[in-house]
Amino acid sequence: GGVTVTTGDTGTPVAVELGEESDTEYFMTVTPASVPAGLVTFTAENTGQEEHEMVVLKTDEAPDALTVTDDRVSEDASVGEVEETPAGETGTLTVELEPGSYVLVCNIEKHYSRHMYTAFTVT
Repeated sequence: GGVTVTTGDTGTPVAVELGEESDTEYFMTVTPASVPAGLVTFTAENTGQEEHEMVVLKTDEAPDALTVTDDRVSEDASVGEVEETPAGETGTLTVELEPGSYVLVCNIEKHYSRHMYTAFTVT
């Protein structure tokens, strides 16, 4: 008996691009924006000049309406994250996601307020 864990398991692939358009306007794009429930593998590529991260929040809040405290949003609803990723590098996260609404954010100080977030749906 027992549980077999296969480290080679990968979920539905999701590509996330992180970067800046200017000093005050950042971006986070996700492809596809909706996936079926189950194992999901996010590949977050930092194409910008600054360090970024990607936090997966399960929330029904609108992506642009999260509460900001001290230049960050709460990570209480986090189901996982790609931690700080230097410019030009890529991080990955494989996580089991239930159906629902999610928001992906870069929660480095002030990055959310520079529009570094996007909606994500699990069906």
